[in-house]
Amino acid sequence: MEEKDNVDIDEEMAKSLQRLVEEETNVAKASVGNNLEDHNTQYNEFGNTTEIDINLGATRFIDTDSINAKVISAVHNDTINNNSTNSNSINSNNITNNNSANGNIINTNRENNNYKKNDNVIINNKQNPHQDIHEHTSELHHAKNNDNHTIGLSKRNKIIIASIGGVAAVVLIIGIIIAVVIHNNQKSSYHYNYEMGMTLYKENNYMDAIKHFEIAFDSTEGKKNLDMMYALSEAYKNTGNIDKAVEILETALAYNKLNERTLSSLLKLCYDNKKGEKINKIIEEYKDSKVKDILSEYIVEIPTTSEKPGDFDEAVELMLLAQDDCTIYYTVDGSTPTNNSIRFTDSIKIEKDTVTVKAIAVNEIGVKSEVGEFKFTIDLKAPEAPVLDIEDTNIELGTKIKIKNLLEGDKAYYTIDGTTPSTYSLSYNDGIELEEGRYVLSVIVINKHNLSSTVTRKNITVKDKTEYTYNEALNFLKKRMQELNIIESNGKFSVSGETADFVYQTKKEISGIQMYYIRLDKKSTSGSKVEGYYGVGVSNGQCYKVTDSEGLLSAVVY
Repeated sequence: MEEKDNVDIDEEMAKSLQRLVEEETNVAKASVGNNLEDHNTQYNEFGNTTEIDINLGATRFIDTDSINAKVISAVHNDTINNNSTNSNSINSNNITNNNSANGNIINTNRENNNYKKNDNVIINNKQNPHQDIHEHTSELHHAKNNDNHTIGLSKRNKIIIASIGGVAAVVLIIGIIIAVVIHNNQKSSYHYNYEMGMTLYKENNYMDAIKHFEIAFDSTEGKKNLDMMYALSEAYKNTGNIDKAVEILETALAYNKLNERTLSSLLKLCYDNKKGEKINKIIEEYKDSKVKDILSEYIVEIPTTSEKPGDFDEAVELMLLAQDDCTIYYTVDGSTPTNNSIRFTDSIKIEKDTVTVKAIAVNEIGVKSEVGEFKFTIDLKAPEAPVLDIEDTNIELGTKIKIKNLLEGDKAYYTIDGTTPSTYSLSYNDGIELEEGRYVLSVIVINKHNLSSTVTRKNITVKDKTEYTYNEALNFLKKRMQELNIIESNGKFSVSGETADFVYQTKKEISGIQMYYIRLDKKSTSGSKVEGYYGVGVSNGQCYKVTDSEGLLSAVVY
């Protein structure tokens, strides 16, 4: 049923009500008028003539309490005069048809001499079989001095008849008004508006459907009908009112929190309309519920890190990683990250102590991930003590002393007077070159974390470039063996007492050093045997232990 049909019904009922009033008035006038045609005058109870009120039959506003009192009085007086105990009541109920005003008023006909004692006044409605009027007649006895001839209806009885007609019309009007009210109440009912709304919704008439759905939704039943709320939300969405569509689905979830259809619809509606904050609240509320699987396609993954969290002895350069189209926000002070935290654009450098990185990923519509926590403990190690590339304490003038174990970012500092170096000391730059003389060289390394190594110290003698004779070289070797308690000053071995016999082999380069190559024998009364081979640097006077591996000679400082 269309809305215009309801308007037509209301207008038609109003017109019917107006016609009914007019018809009822005409009937009442006609009823009294018929009596007036035959009797221009009436006799009162004393036999005197009285004038008849020509407007007696008209429907009008009357004092019903006064009329009822007069009717009761009249009936009571007639009962006393006629020694009658009849007491009748007139009731009019269940008036349902607009044609009730056409009821007949049947009266006694004076011309047919039917006026007799105990004549009855009958109100009949037989012309309309659909109208149910319960009739009760009152016997009005008019007799004077036991006369068998009744003069006619008194003016009082005509007043009663007119009053009854008026009351009937009023009751009928009230009935129609009640019907109109019932009809209007029906139009405001939940069921009527729900059915009308669904009909219009299926016809894609969303604007009119919303009008009916809103009325139904205001009722208690409406806030329990999930199908209706879903349709109302869809109608709002199709008319562009997204906020109202979301509001209705939220109301539906408040009634039935775990309804999967409603939850899915709300999530999709929010996603399609870029309502990320709404989705964040829904995820937070439902992440531990039994319908949490519905959230999966809307959840943003927690960021990951390029380095696995843990303990490190070096500084860490950390990268944060997230799914496509997401922005990462992080903190390193222990606070929970938000959209106002540091935005990740470059690596995070963690150099010392324990640092907890907290991060979230936020997609393009504002849906954010859970917070990821990544703990890194940096236990930085100090650099190793510097290792110098010289083995001999005697070096030639112009030799550059270099540190062999410097790492990237390390810096070295040194002194030549035996004091401990610091960052204020001489800076090492690609080697240390000393003048001729004797030095106590002290070196430290400071790494990129500003941690210092232990000190390396070495006594160094710097001489101008020279060449030692074989005898000078041999004396260097004997002196070194005495220092090591291999031989004694008398030239014998300290342990066995055998004679140490040094035999010159050749002058050659061994392990990159020009040296005198010397064999040492042990001599006794039974003969001699080779104890080992040695070398002495021609230029530096350094002693070396020489080994032979299948004809390949190598030398180490002795």
